[in-house]
Amino acid sequence: FVDVREHSEVEEAAFDVSSILIIPMGVLGLRTGEIPKDRDIVVVCRVGERSRIAGNYLLNHGFDNVYNLTEGIRGWIEKDFPHKGELGPAPSCSGGGCC
Repeated sequence: FVDVREHSEVEEAAFDVSSILIIPMGVLGLRTGEIPKDRDIVVVCRVGERSRIAGNYLLNHGFDNVYNLTEGIRGWIEKDFPHKGELGPAPSCSGGGCC
């Protein structure tokens, strides 16, 4: 898993999986060297929009086998998959930090 949410979002609610990298969307281009190219990559965020964009970025920069978790951690928690913490109310998209 590659979680592209901000650290404050991850502190609120996190995926409880053994293999996850936290690489916020804003620094993804600087940190792609940390992502293994020889494994399947599942890109995740809150609702699936940032992870879709990040996944496309990775596909266009030499990564294969990249997948988007379309419902993000919100859907993950709704399905009662392993997680830590709980999501608060959705952020307002009017402030520029959408989704």
